Amino acid sequence: MSDTVSQLDILAAALADPDSDLDGIAELEDELVAARDTGLVPRLEEHLADAVDAGNWYGRHVLCKILAATAGSKALPEC
Repeated sequence: MSDTVSQLDILAAALADPDSDLDGIAELEDELVAARDTGLVPRLEEHLADAVDAGNWYGRHVLCKILAATAGSKALPEC
């Protein structure tokens, strides 16, 4: 598992945790946006679907931001 995949999984878990310190994960979000690792796209789509299914709109926003930076805005599903 790559470092960026691990970072994404940590970020997604924090976004799903209502008690998470969202300010504490901002740096992780920035690193994933800057990485533009296209290998993350399938995992991003999985985490994004989970966030949408859970009604986690902040998580959806953050994951869409990373997906758009990584694969372009055309990669975003129409929700």
